[in-house]
Amino acid sequence: MPSKLCHLLTNFYPTIMNKKIISVKDASLNLNAIVQLISQNDGVVALPTDTVYGLACSVFNTEAIERIRRIKGRSETKPMAICLDQVSHISHWCDTKNIPTGLLSDLLPGPVTLLLPCFSDRLQDPLSTRLLNSGDKRVGIRIPDSGFIRKLISALNEQTRSSIIGNNVEHSSGCDERDSISISGGHPLVLTSANLSGQPSAIQIEEFSEIWSSIDLIINGGPIQSDIFSENSNCIRAGSTIIDLCNCDKSVYSVVRNGSAFNTTVAILEGHYNLSLSNNFSNTNN
Repeated sequence: MPSKLCHLLTNFYPTIMNKKIISVKDASLNLNAIVQLISQNDGVVALPTDTVYGLACSVFNTEAIERIRRIKGRSETKPMAICLDQVSHISHWCDTKNIPTGLLSDLLPGPVTLLLPCFSDRLQDPLSTRLLNSGDKRVGIRIPDSGFIRKLISALNEQTRSSIIGNNVEHSSGCDERDSISISGGHPLVLTSANLSGQPSAIQIEEFSEIWSSIDLIINGGPIQSDIFSENSNCIRAGSTIIDLCNCDKSVYSVVRNGSAFNTTVAILEGHYNLSLSNNFSNTNN
């Protein structure tokens, strides 16, 4: 186990101090140590989502983001999504002004990644200095239908909020713009699949054992199961459905990857919001 995690868990939670792999139940009981690992110690964790296992770190930690790229062998030109715990936080991280009312809540939480426009003023964009989108003018937004990861992000939100307020009270200062975003927009995780780039996605932890040594903590939720998988076996390992909504003002959408929720997602976009599939889309489906 990496020394920084061992130190944290030894000090706070002796019952799991010698474990690099812990259950979702133990992780839920020890959120404070995991939050500290992620927010203050460059931590990279593997955890279950509603589709496949993912690697996650703090959106504010550039070293941890770079670590994830090194662990996966992922090109700097390939974007990574951010993961939130609630729909109301999305507008703090990207431009949602052209998104039809109700659409985000109809698709999220769920096995969908939505590509939304970055803020036009890059100087004001809270993600402009991050290593997520490498010049891409879109932000990938994910809110998994998975209780643990959203609980973890909620705990990160609270820790960040308490820290900012405490520091400002101590120094008798108000919140600056970045602090205000962090308080109102939460503390997102960077999220990508837990595998080597180009390899199949993992639905159980044994399937990414070759990168265990590079990860600080592995949260084992067992084999990922979903009602979607039982309805369509082709959805296993397909990952989230990726939809580009950057041209909603033109009443069109694009499919970047079919993923595991393609049919239900398209039904919502076309049936509920009268959006049409763009003629210029490029479906990678991988």
